[in-house]
Amino acid sequence: MGMGEAALKGALAGAAGGVAMIAMQQAESLAGLAEDGRAAAPRAVGRAARAAKGAARAQGVRMSGDQLALTGAAVQIVAAAGIGAVYGVLSNQFRLPVGVQGSVLAGIVYAANFWGLMPRSGLLELPTGVPLKDALVPAGPHAVFGAATARAFDMLIQR
Repeated sequence: MGMGEAALKGALAGAAGGVAMIAMQQAESLAGLAEDGRAAAPRAVGRAARAAKGAARAQGVRMSGDQLALTGAAVQIVAAAGIGAVYGVLSNQFRLPVGVQGSVLAGIVYAANFWGLMPRSGLLELPTGVPLKDALVPAGPHAVFGAATARAFDMLIQR
């Protein structure tokens, strides 16, 4: 499979993984497992929604809560598709069992989100002083993202 096809299939798989991750975050939130204990928009979607709100205000646009939640989810899915595209290209080069690939992807994305690229870019806060229990709350959704993305990519390359 060529690089372009691998990137496209990876992007589709990443989008599917992003939807699965949002569903997992929402389930955690509704079950009271979220860090803030509220059954509201998933935390990552909430962060993306806050970024969208800031961008909208800078342009003089006001958005409702539902519009912000939808925008946050869309931003998260687009980001997941981008991660999936990179994953697709790399996975096409380095074939490992799907379970291993999903676990590695989940770990990399979790680390990048909470201790790497995202905090250093200013998009997310570095979780300093956060109890380990709270720092591990997002690990479940990231595991779901990795597993769903790897499995979806595997299914797409079978066709």
